[in-house]
Amino acid sequence: MSALQGAVLGSALGAARRRGLAPAAAPTYLGAMATPPPAVGHDALDPRAQRTRQALRQAVTELAGTKRVDDISVSELASKAGINRSTFYRNYDSAKEVLREVLYSDFDLWRSAVTSAIPVNGSLVGPWRQVALGVVGHVEANEAIYVTALGNPEAPSSALMHLTASHFEHSILRHFELHPEVLPVVQGSGAALTTLAFARYVSSGLVGLIRAWVQAPAPRSAQAFADTALAALPAWMLELPGERER
Repeated sequence: MSALQGAVLGSALGAARRRGLAPAAAPTYLGAMATPPPAVGHDALDPRAQRTRQALRQAVTELAGTKRVDDISVSELASKAGINRSTFYRNYDSAKEVLREVLYSDFDLWRSAVTSAIPVNGSLVGPWRQVALGVVGHVEANEAIYVTALGNPEAPSSALMHLTASHFEHSILRHFELHPEVLPVVQGSGAALTTLAFARYVSSGLVGLIRAWVQAPAPRSAQAFADTALAALPAWMLELPGERER
């Protein structure tokens, strides 16, 4: 990685961390959006605090399967979890923050698993297919949440769209950090602009694909989701330069 590429990617990841979209120290795997749980002071390891947080995660999972997380109030979520508002605010700031913890823990598990399949040099089609299948597998496992949030084309959940797009964005930035050689040079455009633009373009496209998929009539095909994702990805993201030159 050149000094310029390192500075650009460092700046991009730093901006993501300042916005709360990335951990202070990025893990070494693709999809490094391993957002730590919110700080809860000295009760973090207290069994009661752990039970409270688990109850809130379960409650937000159930509620988000029936209404958009944008519309879930703290009072409603706290009541569902069997706690009061002051206890809630000792752990989280909003229902969106609780749902973020639920979804991101799932994202991080499968993304860390597929990273080892990425070759040092060669085709990236197989690994990106695994990523796409991981995404759609997650959506299928949380179908009620995603259909509720994104199934209505007239009123999608801006909160869920932001959560997923932010995770994908930082994951792709991390991929660019690991494989800066895949990035094409755009004449007349600064490296910082193109790096962030590519990451946001692809991440927003993945969210759009999820929306289209959950709005399609059942039964829905996971393979069709993966095929569509691969067809939509830029060709330069699917092969490392050494493979393209053969």
